[in-house]
Amino acid sequence: MEDGVNLATAWLWLAQRFPDVYLDAEEVREGIVALNGEIERNLVKLSSTRAKGKGAGDASRSRRGRKPRPKSSGAQPRPA
Repeated sequence: MEDGVNLATAWLWLAQRFPDVYLDAEEVREGIVALNGEIERNLVKLSSTRAKGKGAGDASRSRRGRKPRPKSSGAQPRPA
């Protein structure tokens, strides 16, 4: 959805530069308002979901987005 807003914003910029080519700027603005509303609703829903579940599974969330830790086999790797 954010990509849609970015694309529409670029379209509006082009509409200012080339008004004969990029028409219907008002419809694009309405689309941006609708997309921003949907983004905001999703963010509110996401934040309320996280607030309800806070405390459960926090350890697993702390590494989100990072490479998984290597599994320990008990033996230490040899230096090269």
